[in-house]
Amino acid sequence: MKRSWNWPIWVGFLVVAAGLVSYVPIFAQFPAVDGYSHQTTPDSDKVRRSLRLVDQTVGRVRERLRARGELDDTLILVVSDHGASVVHTHLDLPDWFRAQGVRTMSHPIIWERDPLAAVMVAGNGSAMVYARPNESRAERWPLSRLRDPKTFETSFDIVARLAAEPAVAFVAGEVRGGLRVVGAEGEADLTREEDGQIGYRRLSGDPLALGVDRVADEREWLEVSWDAPFPDAPFHLFDQFSASRTGDLLVVANEGYDFRKRYEVPEHKSGHGSMFRAHMQTPAWASQPGLITPLRTVDLFPAMLEWLDVPVPEGIDGEAVWSPRGSGAVVA
Repeated sequence: MKRSWNWPIWVGFLVVAAGLVSYVPIFAQFPAVDGYSHQTTPDSDKVRRSLRLVDQTVGRVRERLRARGELDDTLILVVSDHGASVVHTHLDLPDWFRAQGVRTMSHPIIWERDPLAAVMVAGNGSAMVYARPNESRAERWPLSRLRDPKTFETSFDIVARLAAEPAVAFVAGEVRGGLRVVGAEGEADLTREEDGQIGYRRLSGDPLALGVDRVADEREWLEVSWDAPFPDAPFHLFDQFSASRTGDLLVVANEGYDFRKRYEVPEHKSGHGSMFRAHMQTPAWASQPGLITPLRTVDLFPAMLEWLDVPVPEGIDGEAVWSPRGSGAVVA
């Protein structure tokens, strides 16, 4: 990666050994990197010491496989589920809503009389906001209703006020035809076209900092936004809102901030869960050649299945964009 502190905070490695008759998949997780990152910083001595232990462990595995004559028939992957970055300021989002006069339910105190909002923080770098959680409904409320002061019983547009906070990179909610992304400097729309492509159109600003209006397919968005401030954001925002459990409003933190101050013991000095580059881009290493093309971590699953000669199931998130058998990138 380009910056050393962008190393993973959850580190695991997967050994997939393919023999002539059978295969043995092995998964190992190294949680110390995550814990020390939160307690210190992603490039602290404790984190670096943990990463050296991971490196030494993988090295010993390789040497043992080599001595047994099994290394060439084995795929070893070292990968993280996210990156990490330093947190200098906490904006406790549930308390922020309460400060606006909104009765708010949040973990770990999950009871509130007649709540107007439920705020659920994830990874501390993003949060889901559910409007009026005590009212049963089958669908999310559109952004226009969330901006109506009557929804949260305020005298102002709470979405605009939230987007103006320095800790907030942008917020997103549903509109007719797609999603609306709202940042401090303006708004933009994401649309799902009839042919399945994703369109990005700036309205009053460029909250995803893409610099251009564009229509592209899901794989193209990964490539063209790889070095953007929010890599692959058009794809991932639609992916977030495809889940039925997603909130009415998604709130994404700016770099250097998170959304949890209370109940974090010890205090988090670094975190993850946002959509900026330091969190979204994660390192991946493979013992077999060809892992050079931008891909999503879910794309590693079909690559492992291909190595094992196991058919890739239909309907999974990952795509076969990398072949660990040495052919490099392949067309999905």
